[in-house]
Amino acid sequence: KASAGENNPLAKTLETQIDNMRPGILENIRNQKKTVSASLGNISSTNSQYNGALSTIPMKERKLIDVSREQAVMNNTYAFLLQKREQTALAYSLPVGDNKIIDPAQASATPAGPGKKVFFLAALALALALTVMFVLYKELLTDKILFRNEIEKFSSVPFAGEIGKHRKKTYLPAGKNADRIQKQVRQARVALGLGQVKTDNNKILVTSGCKKEGKTFFSIQLALSLSSSGKKVVLIDGDMRNPKVSSVFEMQGKQGLKHYLSNDSDLGTVVYPTSYSHLSVMPAGDGGNNATELLMTEKLEGMIKSLEDQFDYIVMDFPAVNEEIDAYVASQFADITIYIIRHNHTEKHTVKNLDENLTIKPLRNPAIIFNSIKSRGFLLPSKNRGYGYEI
Repeated sequence: KASAGENNPLAKTLETQIDNMRPGILENIRNQKKTVSASLGNISSTNSQYNGALSTIPMKERKLIDVSREQAVMNNTYAFLLQKREQTALAYSLPVGDNKIIDPAQASATPAGPGKKVFFLAALALALALTVMFVLYKELLTDKILFRNEIEKFSSVPFAGEIGKHRKKTYLPAGKNADRIQKQVRQARVALGLGQVKTDNNKILVTSGCKKEGKTFFSIQLALSLSSSGKKVVLIDGDMRNPKVSSVFEMQGKQGLKHYLSNDSDLGTVVYPTSYSHLSVMPAGDGGNNATELLMTEKLEGMIKSLEDQFDYIVMDFPAVNEEIDAYVASQFADITIYIIRHNHTEKHTVKNLDENLTIKPLRNPAIIFNSIKSRGFLLPSKNRGYGYEI
């Protein structure tokens, strides 16, 4: 129409063909639309059916679970009843023996067990083990001094000797073993330089670290040993608070060291002879509340010088240094200070602190005596020297 015009025959022909084709096309479209609508209806119907079927599934599943649970319960009950039935049947069934006696039992003349040797050896082994444990406990875990090497390890003070344990409840020689004590004291005298004919070490002070270590016992034994050699010896009881030496020689109540230092008593009135040859004793005297103050007076030095002119040896028994300072005061007038350590009584820390204490408060020429040593082992005391003699 644009190039040939509206009345062009060819254009008219094409218009006619288009008009003829239009109704067919529209009819075909209407038919297709009807077909599609019908298919859509079918699909909706099928969808509704499926949705209905799906809605019934949870109810069926729940019913299936209930049925399965009841089935399991019934199966367990059935199995339990079957087991009980079999157990009941076995209980009521009569046992049928399948054995027979070949030889009758016979008893022996002696019992077959228990074995006495085995039990004896076991008891012996247990006893030995307990003994070893007890010894280890006593020797390794104790805080007491048990060996001489412990003293030499803890202190540099010279070691002078050992004295065995004395079983008799007396300070004076008694019993068949008294000679053994005196023999050990003589050995200590030699170690201390008191065995020579002439010696300058004639003033001996005896003390200890604490109470009950045997200083009074050793003082008496040393005085007796020196006097037995023919030397004139005076034993001074310097423990005015607890005068044991005075008690041993039955001189309680007599005038002694306390009276001489506090009064103008004559020295001859406070020194008394004893039943032992060449041995005299100066008791402590009554009362010792001001003992330290009395020892600090000048009269002590003068008294010792006077006694030195009259006697060959002066043995002084003074209180323990950890209890009172009396020994430190009197030690400056002594030539030798004997420090007593008792076996299984003196604590290790006391010996460890000995050198430090001597630095602060010196004792003149100290020497250690290891006292009251017990025997060790199973041998006789005369042959067993693990600790020393036992008396």
